[in-house]
Amino acid sequence: MTQQFYIRGMHCDGCCNLLTRMLKEMPGVISAHIDLTSGKTALETSQEISHEILAKKISQAGHYSFALTELSSWSILKKQLIAFAPLIIVFAIILVWTVIRQSIVGYEFHSAMLDFMGAFFLIFGGLKVINWKNFAESYRLYDPLAKINKLYAYAYPAIEIYLGISYTFRLFSLTIADFLTVIILGIATIGIINALDEETPVKCACLGGFFNIPISLITVFENMLMIVMAVSMQFAVWHI
Repeated sequence: MTQQFYIRGMHCDGCCNLLTRMLKEMPGVISAHIDLTSGKTALETSQEISHEILAKKISQAGHYSFALTELSSWSILKKQLIAFAPLIIVFAIILVWTVIRQSIVGYEFHSAMLDFMGAFFLIFGGLKVINWKNFAESYRLYDPLAKINKLYAYAYPAIEIYLGISYTFRLFSLTIADFLTVIILGIATIGIINALDEETPVKCACLGGFFNIPISLITVFENMLMIVMAVSMQFAVWHI
């Protein structure tokens, strides 16, 4: 028989995978499918499982709750906006800073990318430095190199600050900065993608662990954006 209900409180694929595995392990459950966006859950069971048992089991897995009705589209959107609001605000600040700086020095695409990347690394690195220990502990949960080397997890914020200074003030070697950007964010992206495939939810450490931002494809996108910018700047240099 098929039982349908909704699970609320999920933020990422890790939450969805965790709950799917947990439901499949329940006696009488043949298969389980959960839609992350809506929370709609469909169980194929050999016998009916009471709502009370399902609700108790789901709540035991974490900050999740059982419901018989679907959230409205606005509620779903609001939930997603709230979860990622800190990232949205930070990127808005970076964009505003880039526009202001470019309006002063004169608009130029390559220069704008440097300003954007400089602000990105200074803000993200600065937040990590303020909450250094908690960041390192969170980062080691998913970054492949940080898992192996604890020192790298603690050095990472300093690397981002270095990159921020290098891009913002055009100091040191921008080639080295671009190379470091591709390497450290490439490694981090591999870790994020692996975390998305795992069944345990992982919190993103990108803002220093201050906010409960889930690991998601949005995190992958922000890293890939920086990598593409770094590569494109070097590509432009090679073709001057």
